[in-house]
Amino acid sequence: MKSLYYRTQNVSSRALIWIAAITLVALLMLRQWPVRTSEWERERMLEASYRTEAAFDAIACRRVDLGQQMLRSQDPNETGMLGPSMSLVTTLPGHLDAKLTSINPNFAAVTVRLLLDAGIQRGDCVAIGMTGSFPALNISVLQACESLDLRPLIVSSAASSQFGANDPGMMWPDMEKILYDEGMINQRSLLTSPGGFRDAAAGMSEDTQKLLYDSIARNKARLLRCETLEESVDKRMEAFFRSAENETIKAYINVGGGAASVGGTEGNDLWGSGLILPDVLQTMDEEVDCVATRFLKRDVPLINMVHSVSMAKRYQLVIAGATPPIVGEGTVYESAAYRRWLALLGIVMILVTTWFAVKPPPAFTNLLQRSRSWSEKNEKPQWMV
Repeated sequence: MKSLYYRTQNVSSRALIWIAAITLVALLMLRQWPVRTSEWERERMLEASYRTEAAFDAIACRRVDLGQQMLRSQDPNETGMLGPSMSLVTTLPGHLDAKLTSINPNFAAVTVRLLLDAGIQRGDCVAIGMTGSFPALNISVLQACESLDLRPLIVSSAASSQFGANDPGMMWPDMEKILYDEGMINQRSLLTSPGGFRDAAAGMSEDTQKLLYDSIARNKARLLRCETLEESVDKRMEAFFRSAENETIKAYINVGGGAASVGGTEGNDLWGSGLILPDVLQTMDEEVDCVATRFLKRDVPLINMVHSVSMAKRYQLVIAGATPPIVGEGTVYESAAYRRWLALLGIVMILVTTWFAVKPPPAFTNLLQRSRSWSEKNEKPQWMV
């Protein structure tokens, strides 16, 4: 027996125009009435950004005091947040535009926005993994936590890619201690690894390994010593949960491309940047064993601060600017998101309009015919074999 199906022989141009008009109205409503950033949220964003700007200045001043030369050809604003193209403690190639773009205090506001979108509230506990590759983003994340009065649990690594904290005289452990001593952050790293291959500087020269371990020792940081990458991931997770005590870790923040933290470049390609919710694991064909994956499996959201150029485009921040960015610039301060109920209403309106155009109810058709809005000559829908 053959099945019957319903087919509309003709949809009037007037109906198509109505569908297009309703779709346009729905889009305009979404853009016109987004969820506005509250005054409290905006104040937290601005506070975090101003704190980040002050932290950049503190690092630059200390470098001047130490007689360290600013790389004006690479760092036109003399922020002190860029390292050389090559040094003994450089692990991987880096993109100068990405590093320049990251030196923007407004990334602290972006971090605040992502934390709030993840449901983080004042006083919550968050775990953070960071390397020396993006010291400016490290600072932005830490100042965002300070602004929201969070309790950050940090595990970092000393090594860096090009143009990061890869000056042997000013590595990330040095910067972190400067900020702590200046009272700009209230928490230091629970553990600091040398970084690099296997998170243990494997394959690097003895001189390089000495520089990495010396940077950890002179800043009185606690060394994370491991033989394998899996051991590093295990020790990081253990340190986070031991330090959290009875508190629940509400989010994991990764900065950079640490292999133990986020699975390196492979992991960042899988996750992307911004807020990643745990249900993403259900759509992935493969996974990388790292701290980020283990937290997602525990239903803890990931905030991945990578791909600084694409994130800057997303929030309309300056890309590799030749002049210092101004605090308060960017769309992150303006609106948070589209209203979900308004989007749902728009979808319902479009579906109902399409249904009425393609398969109008008899009562509706008769009403239009009586009002002469529906011509008798219009072909009626037919059941076809």
